[in-house]
Formats: sequence, C-alpha cells, structure tokens
Amino acid sequence: MKIGFDSVPEALPGTYCGRLVEILSEYAPEHEYVVGGEPDDEADVYHSSASPLAQGVRLRGARRVVTVRDLNFLRYPRMYTFFDRMVRLRLYRRSCRSAACVIALSRGAKEELAERLGIDPRKIEVLLPLGVHPPAAPAGEAECEAVRRKYGLPGRYVLAVGVPEVRLRLVEIFDAVRDSDAGCALVVCGRRTGYSDFLSEYARATGGAGRIEFVYESAPADLPALMRMAEAYVSMSDPEVGTSLRPLVEAMRSGVPAVLSDTPLHRETAADAAVYAASGDEAALCGALRSVLCDKEFRACLAGRGRVRSEIFSERAVARRLSEIYGSLQACPERPE
Repeated sequence: MKIGFDSVPEALPGTYCGRLVEILSEYAPEHEYVVGGEPDDEADVYHSSASPLAQGVRLRGARRVVTVRDLNFLRYPRMYTFFDRMVRLRLYRRSCRSAACVIALSRGAKEELAERLGIDPRKIEVLLPLGVHPPAAPAGEAECEAVRRKYGLPGRYVLAVGVPEVRLRLVEIFDAVRDSDAGCALVVCGRRTGYSDFLSEYARATGGAGRIEFVYESAPADLPALMRMAEAYVSMSDPEVGTSLRPLVEAMRSGVPAVLSDTPLHRETAADAAVYAASGDEAALCGALRSVLCDKEFRACLAGRGRVRSEIFSERAVARRLSEIYGSLQACPERPE
C-alpha cells in the first residue's frame, strides 16, 4: 500500500505526521510512505492534519485520512478572534467531511466532532496520542545516579513535567507534596518561565524553600531516568490544552504511580493505573499523594497496572492500529457525507 503524508510543517521531523512516518517505517515496513508532493494515481491513502495548511492538496484516487489534533478554537473561543474561529470552523468541517476517515485523539474529541461539526461518527476512529519509543534498555542504577548528579536532584521527589505556568496548578501540587508528610520534594521538569520564579518565591515564603527544584531544558533521553527515580508522577492540568500525555505513559511504563486531575482524557489514558483528584480539591490531592507515597502495597498494585496499561501506547501498537485503519479503507466503499 502506498501512503502519502503532508508536506506542510505538520509533517516535518518531530511533528505529528513526521513522527507517524518514522513509527510506520519502523514497525510497518510493508507499506510505502511518501512525504510531500501531490499524491499520484498509485497512492492508496493520503494522511494529513485538519489544519488550514493541509487543505491545498488535491487528491486523485487516494482516500484521505485526517487527524484532528486541536479543537481549542471550539472549547476556548476567547483565545481566538471571531474571524479566526469562523475560518477554522469552515476549514475543519470541510476537511473532515471530505475525508474517508477522521482520527480523533480521545473519545471526548470524537463526540465533539460528531456533535459540533456534524461529522458521521461511523467514520471517526479514536487513536490516542503517539506512542512512546521503547528505550534500548531500562535506565540502570549508574545512569540514574549520573542523571541525579547532572541535575542536582533530591533523594526523594515527586515529578511534574511541563512548562511552568498557572494551568499546571503547581502551587496546588507543591502544597500537597509539602503537606503529605512523606519527606519528598517537588521536581518540575520544563523550561524556565516567570511562573517558575514565582513558585520559588512562594516556596520560600511558605517555609518550603528546600522542597521544590527545577530541571530546565532537560535532555529527552534523560526522561526515563528522571521518571524511574521519582516516587510519583503528578499532573493536575487539563490535558486537552496542549499538555503532552507522553510523560504519563513513560511513568506507567516505568512503574511509577501517577496522581492525575480527574478529567476524561486522563481516565481514558490511565484507566485504573492512576489515582485521581478533582482540580482545586487540595485535600483530595494531598490524600491521593499520601496513598501512593506511603502505602507500599498500593504502590506495587499501581505499578503493575501501569506497566500493563502502557503497552497500548507503544509505537508498535500505534503502527498496528494505523495499518488496520488504512487497510480498512481499501476494503470498504467510501461513505458519502
């Protein structure tokens, strides 16, 4: 099967379609993958994003697959001008309706596409965000200690990953870590911002100056070691607003218990392999942290569940599911919108 991909920026290396090409080339080499250019008459499938930049490609005989990665213009209209919202709405609706298959990144996104854009739910497939690349080997003790010295990490810590800003609710997390009486510090992994400076000042003002550390500009290759050494992984943000789920998958694969905001996408991703607390409920968050930091049997249970759950997010699983989707388009006639 010959499969074409966007040549627009979404398909560049390191981006969504670019990563798809890398994953499929490694785990589904039986197909031919072409990035850029007009799909020729021999192309069976053309996979693109639903962004406005991907609308200019004219297809001949290829069936179009569209991934919708961003519905923020519907969820958070105040972030966009009226004109921008109307343009995006028209382009996204046209792109999805003309596609043979639409890929949504969560069940909630699938429902939104069906209800708010009028897309036939029968042609919407749910494929959770891209898989995590398996390391050549798990991070060993020597590697972990090298990473600990490299970043000056404390002995016991809870890890949060993401650019420090208000929506990550890091003040809530810091307060819960400090009040959990487990002797842990909070380590925040992400680039330096004004909000990270605010957090440092807040920690000093509340008597917890030694209980928060920042890892700025960490190397991606160090994430497995950073995660393995953590006592817990915490994410209290709304994952629909641009938050990567890859650190969560890495935590589950590493057997690190996760405490998450109680949102549909978090539950869809981690299922029973995490503990949940409502955003803003500091008592619930503190209790959840105590349970994963102090109860050894519960920690072991979550670790086992997490390792099993993480397998469905492997690159191999993503490639297998995409190959099934592409193959089904050849076998089934196109549904008219």
